[in-house]
Amino acid sequence: RLSIEGVEFVRQTIRDLDIKAAEPRSGMLSVLRHDGGAALKGYADQMARDFNYRLDYLEREQVRAVLHSERYHQGLRDPSAFHMHPLNYLRAVAGEIERLGGRIHE
Repeated sequence: RLSIEGVEFVRQTIRDLDIKAAEPRSGMLSVLRHDGGAALKGYADQMARDFNYRLDYLEREQVRAVLHSERYHQGLRDPSAFHMHPLNYLRAVAGEIERLGGRIHE
């Protein structure tokens, strides 16, 4: 639960400070190079049940259509995950701290 809240905190900080240089790219795709769909689907079901966290299970055909490769089998898409530029994020947050009178030490 805390990690989900942490992700939302970072996302909200990027919005609040309008950090264009760290703008997040939404979604994450995790795929298997071996046939393990039952275990992967079970993991997605467990995350939904235990943490109310949605992961989209992708069948082999869906994964191969997205990746344009026959190498991969099943996958999970996490629509809530994102990637951003961490250094640009930290620079902007540090700038805001200093603007508000805070001091940053090594």
